[in-house]
Amino acid sequence: MEIAIILLAVALIFVFKAIKVVPQQTAYVVERLGRYHGTLAPGLNIVVPFIDRLAYRHELKEIPLDVPSQICITRDNTQLQVDGILYFQVTDPKLASYGSSDYILAISQLAQTTLRSVIGKMELDKTFEERASINHTVVAALDEAAANWGVKVLRYEIKDLTPPKPRCRTRNVTALWFMSMRQPLGGSGGCGGPPGPCWAAAVPRAAGMSRTASASERSERFMRQTPV
Repeated sequence: MEIAIILLAVALIFVFKAIKVVPQQTAYVVERLGRYHGTLAPGLNIVVPFIDRLAYRHELKEIPLDVPSQICITRDNTQLQVDGILYFQVTDPKLASYGSSDYILAISQLAQTTLRSVIGKMELDKTFEERASINHTVVAALDEAAANWGVKVLRYEIKDLTPPKPRCRTRNVTALWFMSMRQPLGGSGGCGGPPGPCWAAAVPRAAGMSRTASASERSERFMRQTPV
């Protein structure tokens, strides 16, 4: 009687270990005696207990990956903070298991280095206009490298481009300065109307100048504060 109970318990353990249920959009990589044996498809699967081992588990759904924010240097030597997000999908579970020790880290690092290279070839103003081109270039470079990792890079999107704050302030002051220079002196004297002398007075104050300074002094001080 005791022997029968032991045999029944062993049989139940054997069956429990042999049956594997794989969820939809998931893949299990099986190793037999330390070597790759196969990939289990979604549904009911049978393995050899104590010989086969489920070594890796991969999600086959589209996965969003937040690429860490970084500082890039543009062609005109301006620092630009770039923040983006990457979408990829595992297409080959075997390569994803053995092609790279950590394909998520590899994709993230490659995305950062590729983005720095692309931004470095553009001037600051072009980076805001060429977002689609930057995204396409990054995806093309990542997709070529990720093929050896069993991963398909679907798209890359730039979430935010942030120039340094002093640069933003200088650009705004410069725009106001040239706008005031183009307005006739007979324009509206109130700030509620069309741009006139009040703009010329507001721009020196925004640049840290005195209203009592002469026009030549204001122009000279403004040019000294504006980086080349």
